Amino acid sequence: MRQIVVCVIGMLMILAGPAMAQEKWCPDAPLPRLVIGGQGEVAPGIDQLRLRALPAVGTGEVRLLYAGNVFEVLAGPSCNGGLSWWRIELDGGTSGWVAEGTWLEYYLRPVSDAPRGVCDRAEIPWLHLLVQASCQLSGAMMVFPFSGDGLAPQNS
Repeated sequence: MRQIVVCVIGMLMILAGPAMAQEKWCPDAPLPRLVIGGQGEVAPGIDQLRLRALPAVGTGEVRLLYAGNVFEVLAGPSCNGGLSWWRIELDGGTSGWVAEGTWLEYYLRPVSDAPRGVCDRAEIPWLHLLVQASCQLSGAMMVFPFSGDGLAPQNS
């Protein structure tokens, strides 16, 4: 069963690859949703997320973060231990590295005033990968405007 899951995730990463070509991402971590220079926040339901001195589990703990803590993304992602690590700065000036999440859940999410498109709404990492791959496939297909009956293309 595990081999099937790994195979499916691998295929989805291949399909989503063109979308990620212009972004830096960690091949063994979920697709990144944060961007350098953007704002993010600790996701709802996440408590005691460790802000670390270096991008690795077990390095010095700078402080604990809680759901709703807002930050600016300074750098990243840095790949380590199957995680995407982002260097962030909190409102008070404290900075450090934090993991974006695992394949089971995102710990962080982007904050933006702009509405998110359908392709960017998935909150679960494996679903985010699936949606991104689907969006890439649908973007590659030719879309025709259909007539009112939905059966024939309209003539322009």
